[in-house]
Amino acid sequence: MVLATHRWDGRAGDRPYRHAHNGANPSPATVKAIITGTAQDLGHPAFEQGAGEVDALAAVRAALSMPSPGTNKVPSTATGAQLVTTTNKTGVDQLDLAGRPNSVVSSTFHVQNASRGTQHVSLSTRSLTKVLSTRTGNVTLDPNQTFPNVTGDPRAYKILNVNVPPGADRLDASIAWNGANDGFIVFLALVDPFGNFTAYSAPQGFGNFAHIDARFPAPGRWKAMVWANPAFTGNINYEFQSSKYTSFGNVSPSSLTLAPGQSATVHASFPTGENAGDASAAVVMKTQRGEDASVPVSIRTMIPNAPNSTFTGVITGGNGRQFDALSKSYYLNVPKGKGAVSVSVKLDRPQYPNELFFGELVAPNGMTYSARSNFVFKGNNLDVGRVVVNNVRNPQAGRWRYLLFVATPTGGQVVNQPFTGTVRYPASGVRAAKPLPTSHTVLKRGQTYRFGVVLNNNSAQQRIYFADPRRNRLTTYRLASQVAGNNLQHLSLPNPEVTPNWLVPSETTSLNFRADASLPVGLDTFWTYGDPETFSGPSGNSASVTVSAQPSVPNGSWSSDIGEPGPFDGPAPAGHVAANLLARTPAFDPDADSSTGDFWLTSLVQPTSNATKNSAADAARHNLAAMRHHARITPVRAVRAAAVPKCGNGPVILPAHASCSITFTITPSGAHGQVVRGHLSVQALDLFGPTTDDLASLPYAYKIK
Repeated sequence: MVLATHRWDGRAGDRPYRHAHNGANPSPATVKAIITGTAQDLGHPAFEQGAGEVDALAAVRAALSMPSPGTNKVPSTATGAQLVTTTNKTGVDQLDLAGRPNSVVSSTFHVQNASRGTQHVSLSTRSLTKVLSTRTGNVTLDPNQTFPNVTGDPRAYKILNVNVPPGADRLDASIAWNGANDGFIVFLALVDPFGNFTAYSAPQGFGNFAHIDARFPAPGRWKAMVWANPAFTGNINYEFQSSKYTSFGNVSPSSLTLAPGQSATVHASFPTGENAGDASAAVVMKTQRGEDASVPVSIRTMIPNAPNSTFTGVITGGNGRQFDALSKSYYLNVPKGKGAVSVSVKLDRPQYPNELFFGELVAPNGMTYSARSNFVFKGNNLDVGRVVVNNVRNPQAGRWRYLLFVATPTGGQVVNQPFTGTVRYPASGVRAAKPLPTSHTVLKRGQTYRFGVVLNNNSAQQRIYFADPRRNRLTTYRLASQVAGNNLQHLSLPNPEVTPNWLVPSETTSLNFRADASLPVGLDTFWTYGDPETFSGPSGNSASVTVSAQPSVPNGSWSSDIGEPGPFDGPAPAGHVAANLLARTPAFDPDADSSTGDFWLTSLVQPTSNATKNSAADAARHNLAAMRHHARITPVRAVRAAAVPKCGNGPVILPAHASCSITFTITPSGAHGQVVRGHLSVQALDLFGPTTDDLASLPYAYKIK
C-alpha cells in the first residue's frame, strides 16, 4: 500500500495524502506512523503483534485526515476516526527502554486525533504477567493408534486434555522431543472446547521443538493433539500454560479529550525486573467510537556490571526454519579502565546432548570482538559442553551487547533449559615465565632465543590456545582464498560456482573487498556471524567495499556474494569475475615463532584439503587441522598451581583451571643495529567460526647485534 498513490473509493485520480495536502508527498516517517498508528490491536502480546494488524482502509482515511506537518488543521477531506501515534524516534513505532535492575524507565509518545470529530480517549497499560495454570509432563506415542495424514501415510497420535480456567487471556503450548537428528518431526495442534481447530505448529524444518498459542481462550477443556511417524518412539515433553494480562507500569494522563487534529503527549513509565532480560508491555488506547490502538513497549533490564554479577534465563527451541533456533540479547555497561570483560553462560541441567549454542560480545562501536561456541574436545572427539565463555581484552567503555544464540536442533530433552550467566573482569591468565626482551636487550643475528610463557585457563570452559607474534607496524596482505581448489580469480557469471571466502586475522583494522568483472556487478560482503554486512553497487565493471573499525574489525571467516544488477529482458548475460580481499593488519613477525604454531598464518595460504565441511563438527576439525604446525594435539590435565608442565607442541587444549607453559622463540635476521618491536598475542581459538578471543598481548623488543 502506497498512501501517496493509492486509488480509493473507486474514483480515478484520487491519491489520499496528496489529495488532502495540496499535492505534497508524505515523508517515509509519516507513512510509517500512519500505517502503524492505525493498526488494529488484536490483543496479542506486543512482542508478537507489535502495534497490531495493519488496517489499509483506516490508514487511507487517516492519510486524508492528517493535518499538515506542524499544524493542527484537519483537511476538508477528513473522513477518519483514527488516532495516529508517534514516538520520539523518527520511524520507530515502539518504546524501547532499558535500565538497571529494580529501577523505573520511562518515555513519552505523541497521539494525534486524525478525524473531523472530537475524540475521548482512555489509556491503560498491560502485560502478560499473571500465570493462571501450568501443566507439564511427557508422553510416548502408540504406533498402533494412528490416523492417515494428507498423503495417506499413517501417523501415530495422542490427545491430551488441557483445562483452561476462566479469565485467561492466552494459552501457550510447547513440546520438545529428542529425535530431530533422526529425521523425525512431532506435530502439535490445539482444539478449543467447542471443537474448533485453533492452532497448529507448522514445522518448517528439523527443529525438535514446537510452540503454539491461542489468544482469549475459552474456558473449559481443550484438546492438544501430538502426532508423528509411527517409527518415532521417544519421549515427547510438553508444557501448557494459561496467563492473564495485568496492569504494568503507569501512563499519564489516563484519559484525553482531543479536538480534531489536536495532539497530546503521553508519559509512560515501567518497572525493570530483578533479573536481566526483556519484558514486553503495551499502552492501550480506546476511544468512544470503539477504535482500539496500542503502542508496543520493550523493557530491557540490563546485566549488572559488578564483578561476578549473575543473570538467569531459559533456552527453548525453534521450528527448524533456520540455523538459529533462539536468540537472546542483553545490555551490559562496561566501566572505564577494565583490562578484560568476560561473560559466561552455563546450562543448569545435565540434559544437554547436541545443545549447540553461541555467545557474542558486541562493542559500543557495533563490532563483535568475541564470538564463541560451546564446542569442546572429549578425548579425541569433538563434543558440546555446558558452558560458553566470551572474553574481550581492553574493552571499550560504554554499552555492550551480549548475544546468545541456540542452534537447531536443540537438545530436545526438556521444553525449557535454564541457564545462568556470569559477568567477570578477569586477569588474562597469561604471563611470561621470565621477562621478555626489551629495547635494551641485544640479540645476536642468527641465534635462537627461547622464552617461556605460562598459560592459565582461569575460565569455566575448555580453551584452545595459540600464540601469534606480530610486529608493531601495520602492513597490507592479500588474503588467500579459503575455498579449496579455487583461487577466486576466474569465477563464472551470472552464478559463481563457489562463495568467495577468506580468513581475516585478529587485529585487522580495515578490509578492502574487490570484484573485477567482464560486466557490471554488485558486491555484498559479510562476516560469518552476520554483521557487519556491506553492499556496493557497480562502478563500471568493478565493485569494492571497505570495512574499517578501531581497534579492529571482527576476525574469522568473511565471505562475499557477487551478482549482476538487473532487470534483464531474458537470462542474465554470461561473464567472469575475480574476487580479492586486502587486509590491513600488524605484520606477522618472520623471526618469531612458538611451540603452538600460529593459526592466523593460514589466512595467507589456500587450503589444499578437499575435506567435506557439511557440518559444524567437520568444519571445526578442518580448521584445527589447518594449523601451521601439524603437531599432535596434547590435552593437559589439571595440575596443582605449584607445578606447571610444558604444553607440548601444537595448539594447546587446556581444561578449565588448568595450566601449562609454551615456548616462544626469536631468531633475529635483520641488519646490525636494527631495533625490532613486537608483541606476542596469546589467543583462544573457537573451532566453529573460526574466531579467536585475544587474551593477552606481551610486548617484546630487542636490538640486533
